Amino acid sequence: MLLIRKEFGASRRDRRELARWALQLVPTKNASERMRDLIRRDKERAEKKSFERLKAELAHARATPESSYKPLTAADAIARNRV
Repeated sequence: MLLIRKEFGASRRDRRELARWALQLVPTKNASERMRDLIRRDKERAEKKSFERLKAELAHARATPESSYKPLTAADAIARNRV
């Protein structure tokens, strides 16, 4: 059975259900490999999503005429882009 650490904040029942799900999702040799693979896949998905968002923002910025640019401080940019 896959061992899920208590640090993840899940109850024993939740950890068992997560372990069963992971075992079905990733066909590898052992539980540790499964968890590493799941983490890697999730990280890749998040990075791809971030990259696509950045590409869209850059495409939008390139399409905007330079005359419409306004001065902006780093603090203003950070505050504006908080999600």
